[in-house]
Amino acid sequence: MNEIDWGDAPTWVGAIFAALAAGAAAWTLKSQRDQIREQREFIAQQAEVLTVERDVLLLERKERTERQARGVRLSGHRFEGIISADDQAAFVLVHNESEAEIQGIKADFGHLGPAVRANEWGELGSGEELPLTVPVLSRGSSCYFQAREWKEDDHPRNYVPRVSFTDSHGRRWCLAGDHLTSVQ
Repeated sequence: MNEIDWGDAPTWVGAIFAALAAGAAAWTLKSQRDQIREQREFIAQQAEVLTVERDVLLLERKERTERQARGVRLSGHRFEGIISADDQAAFVLVHNESEAEIQGIKADFGHLGPAVRANEWGELGSGEELPLTVPVLSRGSSCYFQAREWKEDDHPRNYVPRVSFTDSHGRRWCLAGDHLTSVQ
């Protein structure tokens, strides 16, 4: 009769432990793959969140940068008889409604050229004469710049006032009507 040799007990114990070790290794590899996949998904989500946060921060920085400059307002006017009874003059009133002072304020009037006069603007109208580049205009203050005289055949569109100034952060701006641009 042929009998099957099943081996001895130590061989069987070794085979069982080897099978268990192979199963544990396969389970560990699957678990690590799952963990790596979850980490990659988490990193992708975090990258999206960081991108959105970065965009929000950049927008806030831009708003902070422009906030003071947007607080500066212009009013343009033209008068008859400022220089003489027959001539007319244009001027632009600069209002600093921002939260801080502005500096180095200059004005020009298109083809009429740079301002020929600058004055403080007080409650009763014009005040003390200022240099043509006003060094500082404090918060809540106003000044005006006057253009050279112009004749009746000049069209007002030709003397659109443009004012440049430096904000409290050292950034230079140009304001023409409601159009604000950074000059630096």
